[in-house]
Amino acid sequence: MQPRSADGIEKWHKFLHADDVSGGYDFAQPCSDRTGVTQIGVAFDSIGESEMPEPLRVYFLVEDQGAYHYRMSEIGFERQDGCPGETAATFDNQPSLFPKK
Repeated sequence: MQPRSADGIEKWHKFLHADDVSGGYDFAQPCSDRTGVTQIGVAFDSIGESEMPEPLRVYFLVEDQGAYHYRMSEIGFERQDGCPGETAATFDNQPSLFPKK
């Protein structure tokens, strides 16, 4: 995702990068105050050889730039403003390249 990220979050890529990463998505929440932006909550259980005593929660903001192009704009340990709620991570309400039959 680094090539599709905003300037200034390179330190996060270095911090979270490893050949073996485990964890899960907590939620994927459209931001009510930011059109076309989704906040994604992730809980990391391990990053490389480092196993977490409790899940490490990190929050990502992803901007929909249209035509199936996305850009990661922010990453942090705290939830970003304007993105309340915790909609379960699902692909049911996301646009698809494949029509539903």
